[in-house]
Amino acid sequence: MKRIFGALVLLSTLCVGSVQAQYTLKLPADLEGPSGSSLTMPVLLDNAGLPLGGWSYGVCHNAAEVTPTDAINGSTTNTVQNGSPAAFVNIAIDSVGVSVGLVISLMGTATLPIGTDFELMLIDYD
Repeated sequence: MKRIFGALVLLSTLCVGSVQAQYTLKLPADLEGPSGSSLTMPVLLDNAGLPLGGWSYGVCHNAAEVTPTDAINGSTTNTVQNGSPAAFVNIAIDSVGVSVGLVISLMGTATLPIGTDFELMLIDYD
């Protein structure tokens, strides 16, 4: 069995005055499958802080165990701008991980509200 695991490299946080907002990036703890199989890992966000205008984060993996083959917008990212996809999304995949930078609205007309289990991205692994 090959096991996919991820580690948060960076999650942009929003700070207003001296109040630090709370954001939790979540990855499945035990996503696994037989060698040679393909798996999809969701990247989820819990926002207990302020509404977000964008984010940037990275997910790393053990390159000896798995290879990322694709990364696409999650369901939240596809509808976050008042029912439309985020205005700017840059996803990069390399041998050690996947990173994303995103701006919801270039005009500032939409934000990600407080809530849980927002699906930001889906990463496919072999």
